[in-house]
Amino acid sequence: MAQDLAELRKKLEAFRDNPEEDLLQLATTISITGKALANRTIVDKGIGYTYSKNRVPAFFMYGKELNASGASFIERLNKKATKEDPALTTWGEFRAAQGLQNNHVDLTYTGKMWSGMFPKEAYQQGNKFIAPLGHNNREGQNEMNWNFERYGDFVGKALTGDNLETLGKMAQEELINILKKRKI
Repeated sequence: MAQDLAELRKKLEAFRDNPEEDLLQLATTISITGKALANRTIVDKGIGYTYSKNRVPAFFMYGKELNASGASFIERLNKKATKEDPALTTWGEFRAAQGLQNNHVDLTYTGKMWSGMFPKEAYQQGNKFIAPLGHNNREGQNEMNWNFERYGDFVGKALTGDNLETLGKMAQEELINILKKRKI
């Protein structure tokens, strides 16, 4: 169905004057996708950090084990320990003993931070529509905050190159879908 130019102009002006609901939803969709892309990139490639080589007493790892391999690793080390010579290990060694990669920091030790991460309520700030990531519980939010303080915007750091291009294409496609939905 053909529209005349005046009708198209009216629809575009109406969208321009009231895009909030659709663009807030679009911000949420982009935030969800950005989280998934960042998670995959950080797991695969890291965020530019390696695990500390600082050696700490193995008993510091008690209670942090994810599996029986982690527990037996700590037990084995602590059997060799003496008061004068405590058994020492690194976080990377502890991860490797549990079958986890230890080549780069991947922020996935338990997976809880990523699994509970979600876009908080989207809002408009000037011409920007923002859906910041938050967490569904206090412990996860504290972990996100701690990682942010330690590594900076770790999600943003992962959203470069191909990931940024993917998000841009997705935003464009979703915006086209919004305009089609509004029959513009």
